[in-house]
Amino acid sequence: MNLALRHPFRLRQTLSGEGSALSQILRHNRLIGEPALARALALPPSPYALSETLAAENPAHAAAVSKALGRQRGLGFVDLDARPPDPALLSLDDVPRYLSHGLLPWRRTGAVVTYAVVDPTRAPQGLSCLGARPALCCAVLVTRAALERAIVRRFGTALAERAAHRTPAPESVRSLGHLRRVAILS
Repeated sequence: MNLALRHPFRLRQTLSGEGSALSQILRHNRLIGEPALARALALPPSPYALSETLAAENPAHAAAVSKALGRQRGLGFVDLDARPPDPALLSLDDVPRYLSHGLLPWRRTGAVVTYAVVDPTRAPQGLSCLGARPALCCAVLVTRAALERAIVRRFGTALAERAAHRTPAPESVRSLGHLRRVAILS
């Protein structure tokens, strides 16, 4: 199964027209019920794409919407729970960029790195922030929740450790006894 196009980031597609094409795909493949689709299409215009609106309205729709968006854009869909990213491609220092741009490196084949992306229209900016060369990148779609779970599986312990020691101990509530914390917070 071909999971990615050779150079999807060269397309630089815009969101204009996404709603009608995506809604047709969702209707035709019966991926989302007509009532949910009708509610999303009836909302006033917003800066959010139809795909984001549907996924936010009902998280259960997220995978169906991502698959439909993949059909629309010619990209494959990957379940990061079943097929996690290659740990060698991930960097703890890049976690903030992975989260803010909704992408992370998933697989490498020769010189080409395939990125798991939440929104292909935002991927070029994210790749630029990571220092990736778009000509050597491919994409597969994922849900935001799956991307976040993959990051937690790989870096959860390290992120918790960093958070626990972000503030010097004398200034942190972690150095206070339980009763003092309760008294301060009350």
